Amino acid sequence: MIDATENSLAILEAVHQNDRAGVTALADETGLAKSTVHSHVETLKRSGYLVQSGDDLELSLRFLQFGLDTRRREPHRIAAREKVVELARRTGERAHYVVREGTNAVFLYSETGENAVRTGVHTGDFVPLHATASGKAILANLPPERIEMIVSESDRRQVTPNTITDLDALREALRNVRSRGLAFNDGEYVERLWSVGAPVFDDEKRVLGSMSVSVPANRLGRPGVKDELSTTLLETVNELELEIAHA
Repeated sequence: MIDATENSLAILEAVHQNDRAGVTALADETGLAKSTVHSHVETLKRSGYLVQSGDDLELSLRFLQFGLDTRRREPHRIAAREKVVELARRTGERAHYVVREGTNAVFLYSETGENAVRTGVHTGDFVPLHATASGKAILANLPPERIEMIVSESDRRQVTPNTITDLDALREALRNVRSRGLAFNDGEYVERLWSVGAPVFDDEKRVLGSMSVSVPANRLGRPGVKDELSTTLLETVNELELEIAHA
């Protein structure tokens, strides 16, 4: 039964990664026999998780329903969403609110300011905690034993040449994040993109998530840009934490 579940999940993942695919391509991708793939596909279609599109298969929009329903259950979602919009408006750049799931940062809300550029990061994306400012802001403020478990057991995938993958270097970076209250990302997830992230705490100083703002690296040449963005971010996070504390 467990193997069957794993096979179905592998097929869904393969369809997701390829946007759409046929049975033959899915068999090649997953290493499963075509007959096995066909059997699982038929079950997933009947259950409403896959839909037929010509000769190919696509994920059903039921997954969108699942994701939106899950996000609606997130505490303080309304306040977080409003502050992301405000941060994007104040900075003119791209702003995010991120939460942790396992060893990943999940982009729960994203908003584009008037001067922002496309970055390839979207609401709903799962990215490695160690590779983003938002993720490092969360990771650095977890209990020490949880930090060690995550950094030791995660694969610390190198997303760009600037991604910190060395274990000792990552530990040192996280100590710096914790002491200064800000995390920085200099092309570690998207090349030539700079980000600053700050943790968001509840009234018992437990980290709930993080907020961040991202800008193209070439905009950092103007004096004071980093300080301006960092200050605006911290002001917005402080306002969010006050709303959370007194909700």
